[in-house]
Amino acid sequence: MLGKHKLQLGYFRKHFYNEGTMRNDTERFVHSAITQLDGLLRIPGLRDVLCNRTNNINFDTALENGEVTIVCTRRGDLGSKMQKTFGLFFLLSMQRSVIKRPGSELSRIPHILYIDDSSEFICSSTLSMFTLYRKYKVGTIATVQNLEQLDTTVASRKTILSNCTAKIVFGNLTPEENEFWSKEFGDKRDWLYSQDMSFKGEGPGGQFWGGEGSVKDVSYGDMKGVKWGWKKNFELGKIQALKFKNCAYKYKDDKGKSFVGVAELKFMDSKYKELHKVKNFDFAKYQTGIVGENIKHRKRKNKFDPKRIDFDDFDGTADIEPIQTDVTDSGALFNSEDAIVYDINKKTNE
Repeated sequence: MLGKHKLQLGYFRKHFYNEGTMRNDTERFVHSAITQLDGLLRIPGLRDVLCNRTNNINFDTALENGEVTIVCTRRGDLGSKMQKTFGLFFLLSMQRSVIKRPGSELSRIPHILYIDDSSEFICSSTLSMFTLYRKYKVGTIATVQNLEQLDTTVASRKTILSNCTAKIVFGNLTPEENEFWSKEFGDKRDWLYSQDMSFKGEGPGGQFWGGEGSVKDVSYGDMKGVKWGWKKNFELGKIQALKFKNCAYKYKDDKGKSFVGVAELKFMDSKYKELHKVKNFDFAKYQTGIVGENIKHRKRKNKFDPKRIDFDDFDGTADIEPIQTDVTDSGALFNSEDAIVYDINKKTNE
């Protein structure tokens, strides 16, 4: 028994025994986790959400049925530390359900995970959202204010940027970020050439002037050095000069071809935020007509066949019984099986 659990016993001796070399680190890590959990559970509203066993979020069911789950971390109420802990609780809970999701890429329902201000929740434990989730048919959309917010670990920026095929960038960036995105958006093939420029009329001091003291009548000469080469999709100034509600984008299609361009965005109209009126339709009035059409269709389809006569009760489609007997004043009653029922001394015999 001692040999079977030798590794486990060695781990506990090292991390939990009084003489263990890693006991101090274990105490520090455990204390940090306990402090965060204690802070969360002291808030009545969060305690009801996290400890409710009957009406809680089930990510297994949500992924299976294609449900929509919205989690608001409420930083203003919880503070920065508790808000981050609360958000990570759900992200890591969903991560467990995603990684053990049954099925294949063809049978799984596609999902989208959107994280606003994702820099709060990016750590070594959540990087799998960008590296593994697409395998389980879950796409991740993350927003950050600048590239520095991705530098939580050494590999965070490279891991996230290399695994996000679609990128959207707005203006007002730092010079370093302008240079990075200019390279990220890549180059394109185009005609490259130079062109001479000349003015009409020469002013004093070798300057070219128009008649009223302004430069005019500019003419361009022939193109020189024409060649088919590469040029940047976005120069540094073009990214910096993006207008309000404009963005530069890069994405890949299903075939892996990259597309780069500028898009114009708009705010959602206020009419879409208003409560819409629900229209109720009464389909009952149409049912009679539909039934009548079905009966007519069945009558046209089922023609009379003397070899196949149905003597059952008439239901609108069957043939009418050719011989009928009036039994209103009869002492015997006939049931559906042609059995005679007698009533003698209030006792029923069949």
